[in-house]
Amino acid sequence: MASGSTSVTGTPSGISGAGVGSSLSVTHAMSGNDQVIMAAQDIAFALNEMGFDTVEKAEDADMVALFSIGTVRYDPLAGWIADRAFLQFKDQRSGSTVLSIKADGQIITPTVGTIVENLIAEVRRYY
Repeated sequence: MASGSTSVTGTPSGISGAGVGSSLSVTHAMSGNDQVIMAAQDIAFALNEMGFDTVEKAEDADMVALFSIGTVRYDPLAGWIADRAFLQFKDQRSGSTVLSIKADGQIITPTVGTIVENLIAEVRRYY
C-alpha cells in the first residue's frame, strides 16, 4: 500500500515542485510449506476427534493416512490457497487403498482451510 502527495508552484523563474510519499509493505511470517504442515496437523487433530488413534511410527499403525496438496500460494484477497488436495487411507499390512478422497473443486480457488474442511467432511461421510 502506498500514498503520496505532490505540489507544483509556478514562480517568476520557472516551476518548482515538491513531493512526499510513504509506503507500507506486508510480509508473511509463515511460508507455504508452514501452511501445508498446519493443514496436516489440522487433519490429524480432526481424525483424533473422530476416534482415530495416531502413532509415532507408521509400522505401528493398522492404517496410514497420506495427505497430498497442490502448490500452496498466497493470494492477497483470499489468503493461502491451493488448487486441490487428496487424503488416502491405506492398509499398512497389504498396502491396499481403503479410502481415497479428493477435495471438492470450486469455481474460486479454495483456501487451504477450506480444503481441509472438505476432506474431513468427506471422511465423516464414510466413517
